[in-house]
Amino acid sequence: MGDVNPDVGTTSKADTQEETRFENEAKDGDLSEFGKAGSTSSLLDAVSVYDIFVSYSSDSSDVPREFETVLRQNHPDLTVYCDGDDSKTGSSGLQETYIAADKTHCMVAFLSPGYIQSSQCNEEFNIVLARHYAQDSVLLIPVHTNALETVPRRFTSIPCIDMGSGTGEIALLAEKLADMVMRMKLRQSLCSALIFKQKLQERRAADFKRRFRLEGGQVVRNSTMSVEVKSGDVVYSFAEDCSKLAAIMCAVMKQRAPGLTCHLRPSNPTQRWGQLQSADLVVMFVSDLFISSLALLEELYMVLWRQRLEDQRTIAYFVQCDHGASTPFHLQALPFSVSLEDNLWRRLERASSNKSPRYMVDVDGVRGTFRCTVPQNLALTAAVQDILHLMPHRQGR
Repeated sequence: MGDVNPDVGTTSKADTQEETRFENEAKDGDLSEFGKAGSTSSLLDAVSVYDIFVSYSSDSSDVPREFETVLRQNHPDLTVYCDGDDSKTGSSGLQETYIAADKTHCMVAFLSPGYIQSSQCNEEFNIVLARHYAQDSVLLIPVHTNALETVPRRFTSIPCIDMGSGTGEIALLAEKLADMVMRMKLRQSLCSALIFKQKLQERRAADFKRRFRLEGGQVVRNSTMSVEVKSGDVVYSFAEDCSKLAAIMCAVMKQRAPGLTCHLRPSNPTQRWGQLQSADLVVMFVSDLFISSLALLEELYMVLWRQRLEDQRTIAYFVQCDHGASTPFHLQALPFSVSLEDNLWRRLERASSNKSPRYMVDVDGVRGTFRCTVPQNLALTAAVQDILHLMPHRQGR
């Protein structure tokens, strides 16, 4: 069981020495070094900015493939990315598709019954839809062919083109889109990522109000039903700038659920992949330093691939840390349950009389004294309660 001892008193000389000792140990250990290797800048820079992304499902591929052929023949100067829902598999294919959707000027989504049911097609569509709402320079063109009788409401926020399957109509659509893309490329890219972030922050605040409340300076769930987590494996993925936050969350979680097995200190790559493949839950602290690490991004896409295959339950839990980078865009649209950057936690701090807590941590071979701010503590406490309700091995009381 992890030893957690919150102390809101003043910092003593002994406390400072203990923190310094742990800082020095962490610099030499696996914890702080994890996530440093590699950089995504070369990967992202190497990916072309596609002019048109053709998104379709394999159940209705004739029209989109003819559309692709017409585009390539009549407009060889345009770069085209074509992706059916069965053409890219595994975490590397998932990463390629996400980055292509992130960097395209235009997506043409050929809606069909299979497209509506496909997780991959929905994810591609939603990335570009999010860019559209963030006022990024992107065109999203849903196309309704004869393969679909009705268009579900979630796809109707963007005007849908209703077309048949005739060669003439396909060629006309290709010409119109080519012209629109060329005109767009002449304009300056205008991205209002701040607007998008603000809307997500408002949504998280509303979700917090629905599920939690502040009581006695502590975050508690509104639900009267308590749960006991008896077992389970939790893996933490983070860059060195979030190592303290991950250690605190791990220790608090072990205190509330001693039966959990938490993997905090990175092991060798082979064991690490095994942990990520078998864990009941993977908690990922996403920061700018995190997304600059090739090793950590590989973990993220592998876990997202697992999530897609096991869509009946939650595999990944995302915590947003110091994440100010506007690209790659699709990482802003991850389902962050908690963001340490939200104004919500600073507002709650003003309503709380708590001071910055100090945690004595002894979990998974990591020992030391950690401090965090009151807003960080409130956010991590909410995240721990959230995670315990997601764990598969639990019992209501």
